[in-house]
Amino acid sequence: RACPECRVISNYYIPHKYWVSDAGEKEKLIEAFKARSREIKCKFFTQNQGYCPFQSDCIYLHELPAGQRRRRRQRPRMLVVSWGLLAAFLGGWSMAAQEKGA
Repeated sequence: RACPECRVISNYYIPHKYWVSDAGEKEKLIEAFKARSREIKCKFFTQNQGYCPFQSDCIYLHELPAGQRRRRRQRPRMLVVSWGLLAAFLGGWSMAAQEKGA
């Protein structure tokens, strides 16, 4: 993402009434915005029971409601298929058929 005005790449967009060009003033504005955002609960973290897709880039509060435990994310399992099963799935194609055609 980039700022619609200056096209500087940033992880967040801070709406403001007027353009801030002074670097010190801009830093104050960013810190005030982050401080306000840290008080708002992250909806992704709450809905996904402890997981936020933005992880460390997220500027919102990562806190679950009282009594709710963080869910461990399970890794997707890899499916291991033998060549014979794969050939049967693909409609009878086999290495022998390929060798005969070659």
